[in-house]
Amino acid sequence: MADLFTNISGTTQFNDELVELYKGEFIQGVGNDNVMEPYVIEETIVGAKTIHVTKIPRLDETVSALLVEREEVTPSSMADSDVAFTPVEHGIAVVETSLAQLQSGGKAARASVWGVGKHYGSYTDIKAIEALDASTNILTPSDIAVASLAASNVLDITLLKRMFNKLQRAGVPKIDGAYLSFIHADNLYDVKNTAAVGTWTDVNKYATPETILMGEVGMLEGFRFITQNHATITADAGAGNVDVYRSYFCGMGALGKAVSQPLTMVMKAAPDLLDRFMVLGWKSTFQYKILDTDCVWTAKTASSIGANA
Repeated sequence: MADLFTNISGTTQFNDELVELYKGEFIQGVGNDNVMEPYVIEETIVGAKTIHVTKIPRLDETVSALLVEREEVTPSSMADSDVAFTPVEHGIAVVETSLAQLQSGGKAARASVWGVGKHYGSYTDIKAIEALDASTNILTPSDIAVASLAASNVLDITLLKRMFNKLQRAGVPKIDGAYLSFIHADNLYDVKNTAAVGTWTDVNKYATPETILMGEVGMLEGFRFITQNHATITADAGAGNVDVYRSYFCGMGALGKAVSQPLTMVMKAAPDLLDRFMVLGWKSTFQYKILDTDCVWTAKTASSIGANA
């Protein structure tokens, strides 16, 4: 993000020190709400209309032993494939007045830049979640039909074990030694809100009580939990008025991002006669997409503290 800014054009100018200050506010805003980006495989080709990200297949593991000393080995087939991305332009702009900047003691612009950065962080997370929603690998508690999910059919340790099995048996690579689970805070509550043997509370209450005291989930059943409150919730999709939550379980290669125009923070004077308006915003051209369908599984559950009536 070193060259994040489009410099100000027109009659209103900012010195380098102020630009650096605004850049810091923007980056801080992004960091507060951006969860998915560190776990995405990104390909950037500036100006490209379509970007192809190569997907390397696994080699055949059933080859025969080399039984004859001088016999040549039969080459294994390695036909690669790719996933085609078509980046789309995204962005937002806000207009700030010189009066607001004056009456706020110079704080309005900094707050606006922080807000724009926060918007980028949330917006890109939402787009990443929308891409994960395309997965057709779906499990529910005890394989109950989604329309029959009751308030008690929450995310539990049994479903976590099944998710781990699905990823592991497909040979999905882990990320830093674990699979990832992106789940809503309501579902996280259900994971923690039980003291049964082998559950989160039971595992941590003696070995790492500080984990319970701080509310940090950390890892359970091979998953590193990451709170994602942009996870999709479908109102009244279960039995009665039970809301249905999606939780996402991923390994290496789950999600890709193709970028043809890198993120840019825009600050410039708006065309008015008295230089009273300034535009603040961000723009980028990108697309998120699932790279390997085997690497993404989705759980559909209720939450005990969700909207169930």
